[in-house]
Amino acid sequence: MSPQTARRWADAGRLPMGRYGSGNRVIDGVGLSRFVRERTAEEGPFHPVSPAFAYALRDAGVA
Repeated sequence: MSPQTARRWADAGRLPMGRYGSGNRVIDGVGLSRFVRERTAEEGPFHPVSPAFAYALRDAGVA
């Protein structure tokens, strides 16, 4: 999943996401857990997120 996909899902209301006071996006952990469980039930398990991808999400202001 790319940072752009996470933004699109958040903008569409599929992935719970808020913003810090600075405007950076933040993903709610409880909402993310619910989202992953629902998606796993629909489409099968996700592959683990690599540390590099996690950093890319953070740097893009998504996480």
